[in-house]
Amino acid sequence: MFTRIVVGWNGSGPSQLALSWALRREWSAPIIVVHATGDAPPAAGALERIDGAIDRIDGAIGPLSHSTRRNIEVRTLDGPAEEVLASFLDPGTLLVVGSAERPASRDGLGTRLSSLGGDRPRAALAGVPGERPPAVVLEIDGAGLGRG
Repeated sequence: MFTRIVVGWNGSGPSQLALSWALRREWSAPIIVVHATGDAPPAAGALERIDGAIDRIDGAIGPLSHSTRRNIEVRTLDGPAEEVLASFLDPGTLLVVGSAERPASRDGLGTRLSSLGGDRPRAALAGVPGERPPAVVLEIDGAGLGRG
């Protein structure tokens, strides 16, 4: 169904829920965990912060990766999160992100997640809210499909 699963990760509780949700699915597509470093110029300690982020992602994946057949890649990229994640959008991608807020917009995704695509080809977007019980909202080609 999907050619790849891209998970936005920043170390927050909601991003951990998004990662957990993606890893618990039985998709055969590779999972790419993406951490955006922001748009600030590299400063002293930047490499140490990036190494620390990669270590935290690896630590988060370890207990959740129950199957050795999973293809999981970790990428740390420079730039604002929305731009970095939008660069992965294509029709074969499922983009999974966590949210600290329950979706409240008409399409159920919230304006930040809905705006990720911009003029790019649409991908499937899954927003995993940080509140319990977890609800997942999917959007494919701009049409909110519901919670699941």
